Amino acid sequence: MLKSLCKVFAPSGMEEQMREYIKECIKDVFDEIQADNLGNLVARKNGSQRSLCIECGMDSCGIMVTSKMEDKAYFSGIGGVSAAYLNGKKVFFKDGNFGIIRYEGKNAADAKVTDLYIQTDTKGISIGDFGVVADEYCENSKSFFANGVASKIALAAVLQAVKTADTNKGYTVLFSAQRRFAAKGIQTFFTNEEFDRVITVDGISCEAGIKCGYGCAIIAVDSRGVSDKGFREETENISNDRKIKFQTAVTHENMCIEAVSTSGSGANCVALGIPVAHKGKNYESVLKSDFNETVKLIKTVIEEF
Repeated sequence: MLKSLCKVFAPSGMEEQMREYIKECIKDVFDEIQADNLGNLVARKNGSQRSLCIECGMDSCGIMVTSKMEDKAYFSGIGGVSAAYLNGKKVFFKDGNFGIIRYEGKNAADAKVTDLYIQTDTKGISIGDFGVVADEYCENSKSFFANGVASKIALAAVLQAVKTADTNKGYTVLFSAQRRFAAKGIQTFFTNEEFDRVITVDGISCEAGIKCGYGCAIIAVDSRGVSDKGFREETENISNDRKIKFQTAVTHENMCIEAVSTSGSGANCVALGIPVAHKGKNYESVLKSDFNETVKLIKTVIEEF
């Protein structure tokens, strides 16, 4: 499933192909699947009960063409991509056209995104077109590897969990749009929706105390917010009871706890992070053992809460 997800064209603001992919994937699981005006995909089981919501982003970081001349196209980054990461990458556009990102300065480490350009046939692209970095997906017996896997790994885990969960309880899954772009989909959805508990899931860097091989990271504090202490402890306790490997962690990354917990009238929110090695670099990687433990935890939350 992850290999297929990595190949779906879904930069922030252009998630149409991913919405259709997800709809087909979960059509036999949920009673109601709808898209809202911003592009969020909302799936509900057993009607519109408001007990539990699982959130994960369905968009990817990308680029948008801002100007072009001859065989060069200049662009801006979407979703926090860096010049160091983009330099030398192949980028694809929705119609299949592609180009190579170049930097002509002496020291690429000092470059800004605006210093880069795409070497491409500019007749095939227009100002305002979105592009994504080629995933170059591969795997071995222990790990998944791909460019940008951090933005797809949570989606893969949530999809696998909902397809295998055994429950008659009602719950909702928000596949949010524009998560990498100021969490716009999250804020739009939770402004008008209320839940007792919300789990938000994303890839997270293996650094600052978060270790690959130690299972899912249950986030106590991120750069913008604090997970609900009672809900976090319930999640930790059920993980211990089910012998699910996890690590409680603090991160300097934004896991969207604030965006969820402060929208509308507020929600009890806990963030789960899937450890990603070399995040933001060539061939990000995720251990299959960490991925599997996260799937088990999400599945258990759905069945028990």
